[in-house]
Amino acid sequence: MGDSTDVVAAYEVAVRKVNETAHRAELLAKVVSDGAAKLRDWRGVIIANASGQGGYPPQLATLRTTPSINAREWPSAEVLHEALTAWHATCKQCRLAWSQIPEDRRSGLGPPP
Repeated sequence: MGDSTDVVAAYEVAVRKVNETAHRAELLAKVVSDGAAKLRDWRGVIIANASGQGGYPPQLATLRTTPSINAREWPSAEVLHEALTAWHATCKQCRLAWSQIPEDRRSGLGPPP
């Protein structure tokens, strides 16, 4: 085991990485959640910036108030998978970093997720 200052610093870096990956996953989840909410009334929704643009009735396509989902923001299954697995991996690393901190040095540090 290294110097306790080094292990505390390593843990703090690991916590930052967990927070970063959580933030990324939350942003993606918000896009999907917002899209799902709009799709509850799918007959009145358009998909913007999609290939094969068009095909919507003029009363939908020309109104600025028509709910839309931006295809450029919509994450693929692979992007979602990568974000979720990155969060799980950083949580695992954070717990490992926590286990390296001596009990007497954990005071003032929050436990890992």
